Amino acid sequence: MSIVTSRGASRAWRRPRPRTDTTPRRNISRYFCLLYFLEVGVVLVVAPWTTYWDRNLFMETLPLLEPLLTAAPMRGSVSGIGVVNLCAAGAELGVLMGRTHPV
Repeated sequence: MSIVTSRGASRAWRRPRPRTDTTPRRNISRYFCLLYFLEVGVVLVVAPWTTYWDRNLFMETLPLLEPLLTAAPMRGSVSGIGVVNLCAAGAELGVLMGRTHPV
């Protein structure tokens, strides 16, 4: 039995490098995700504190939900989800600017 220690054989055992996909299609989808996260984040942060939140379809059809939907903890929870979306937008922006590694 012989052990092959040539240069070509040792390369076969090396770990492959991670593939970074920087194609234009990949970047366009990241831009769309960035815009989506920004839009949803801003709407969810601002909307619960406007008068539009008090006059919506759910409160008109089911008046029992009005105390729940107009409570400050519910509005704060919705705004918190908006902040999470804004953080996701920041992460996408970091990837697009090349400061962080894509997930």
